[in-house]
Amino acid sequence: MKLSNIFGILLHMIEHVQIALIPTLKDIYKNPYLIFHPSHPFFTNVWAVIGPGIDERETEMKRALVYPHARGVVLDLGAGLGHIIKYLDRSKVTKYIALEPNICMHSEIRSKASSYGFTESNGNFLLISSSASDISSILFRLSTSVENEEKSRSHSALGIMIEDIRVDTIITIRSACSFPSPEKTLTRLAKDVLKPGGEFLFVEHVLSERKDVAWWQRFWSPLWEVFAGCRLDRPTHLWIGEMKDFDGEGRTIDMWSEGEAKRPAEDPEENLLGHRIGRFVKHL
Repeated sequence: MKLSNIFGILLHMIEHVQIALIPTLKDIYKNPYLIFHPSHPFFTNVWAVIGPGIDERETEMKRALVYPHARGVVLDLGAGLGHIIKYLDRSKVTKYIALEPNICMHSEIRSKASSYGFTESNGNFLLISSSASDISSILFRLSTSVENEEKSRSHSALGIMIEDIRVDTIITIRSACSFPSPEKTLTRLAKDVLKPGGEFLFVEHVLSERKDVAWWQRFWSPLWEVFAGCRLDRPTHLWIGEMKDFDGEGRTIDMWSEGEAKRPAEDPEENLLGHRIGRFVKHL
């Protein structure tokens, strides 16, 4: 491996500190409560600077993944600063749900969502501050949202079924790398939150198939988790692709009726931040 690939990750970490340290200290000074969650303002400040550039470079890739496939009720896991919203086809997406535990990012998500016509007052936008691993809280917020919609239409909310609160599309863009208990969390999201026939779309940096690259990913991951909030050594694409479910008779079946995950052509094999782009369709 080239030394620039091995140690380039250090430059990223230094860049993050240079970008976010002073603004984060100022944020904590203004709101002392943030001292208990310093990562929230830190990563908000990092992404406010580097996020737009990354998003611009990946416009074609994200549009090809999201625009044709996201439909119905869309759940955006780790919505960040709402960069994915502009790739949604408004003629097919009926509701945008942003899951983002970092409260420092909420105002920007609301602002971006509103600019594309998704607002809480219209009933087509919901912001959930739970962790992705807190499936019970996610389902509760989804059910409450559906109940309120039914009541606003003067319909009874008593007949709401689990299929009524499940979502049609789940999207995760560089978020699964920071999930608690990631394999379990992803499986439960697919089982309990995604409708049969729904689509799971993702762009995630993952553990490399090359042993030398994977070794360095594992080496740097503890530090990267501190300075970037996520891990480099998760085989997220394999966890998703190999998921299992149970049919009505309790037999084990594949979670997906179709799907694939592939490495972007522009991703060098030695890249410690190598990605996989995936689209999977849940069985009926």
